[in-house]
Amino acid sequence: MINLHIMIRGHCHEFFPEIPEEFEHQAEEGISLRQIMTGLAINPMLIMGVIVNGKLAKKDHLPKDGDRIILLSPPSGG
Repeated sequence: MINLHIMIRGHCHEFFPEIPEEFEHQAEEGISLRQIMTGLAINPMLIMGVIVNGKLAKKDHLPKDGDRIILLSPPSGG
């Protein structure tokens, strides 16, 4: 198992109100961010970008123990 610190930024809370803005999460080693999002009931299609330890990453990135992950939703408004 790996320990991750996940932060959700932007309008994601409108889509996933039951998930806190920042939380610790344990995941199986070797699974992708996309799989982690799906397991948390976060639709990866609603996530515009992912930042891992301060660097832009793809949703298929395999996180490592201790990674700090930020999930960004698309901008909205008008």
